[in-house]
Amino acid sequence: MFEIGLSCEFDRNPETGFSKFRIRESSLFEHPDKKEYSGEYSKGSYSFLSRIPEPLCFAEKNSKKLWVFGTVFTSKRYANSIGSSTKRIYAREVLHIYLEGAADFTSKIKGTFVLILWDEQSKELKVITDRHNVLPLYYHSEGKNLYISSSIPVLTKMANLSIAMDPIGFASQLVFDYPITDLHYIKGIRRFLAASEYTFSKSGLEQ
Repeated sequence: MFEIGLSCEFDRNPETGFSKFRIRESSLFEHPDKKEYSGEYSKGSYSFLSRIPEPLCFAEKNSKKLWVFGTVFTSKRYANSIGSSTKRIYAREVLHIYLEGAADFTSKIKGTFVLILWDEQSKELKVITDRHNVLPLYYHSEGKNLYISSSIPVLTKMANLSIAMDPIGFASQLVFDYPITDLHYIKGIRRFLAASEYTFSKSGLEQ
């Protein structure tokens, strides 16, 4: 079960990129463990809440900040190339592998995960999903704001969305019992697809 209520909120300036970056986590449940995070381009807080199967992992190096949802392992090919065996890795190791070379990064890891990577220097946000797409992550973009969350209630609250039905998303959910596109049955909400890399920047969304 993946019920982390992490929400990222970005103020986007068409000329300069993301001028502000805030990451928050909220839920209907309370939990005493809380952590604060702040930086030159980010300020906010997030807390670990109940009913979370895996911890939220965070790592930072140079201008890169990485959040890891789920479970990540080294791939067999990559493990063999470094004379090691396949093992579970956490945010620090994942970021290290990414910095080694982003081009073939996804071939070096496997597992059930969603990665969120923020580059303060280029003002770009990347979302990378595994090929199974077991962990749902949704987003809403409107004007200068971009919201990302694994929780629909949190996302609608953060984005102040009025609940309206998306006919295509609702029809696919009704007929197939799961979405066949990235559209959610709530209008304005989209789901990150499997085995994909999304880049949000001042130019908009690239996939």
